[in-house]
Amino acid sequence: MASSVRVETSARLHLGFLDLNGGAGRKFGSLGLALDGPVTELTIRRSDAPGVEG
Repeated sequence: MASSVRVETSARLHLGFLDLNGGAGRKFGSLGLALDGPVTELTIRRSDAPGVEG
């Protein structure tokens, strides 16, 4: 089993909802764009005590 897990993701610009009246058969939907930066990084490691850094 890995001792840590690291996730990195880009920023997302949310532009709003699509198809609010359900005409396309969907109840929910939205449009967003991924940006080059800033990024969010999250690393989770095993520990004897709970803690958060950052």
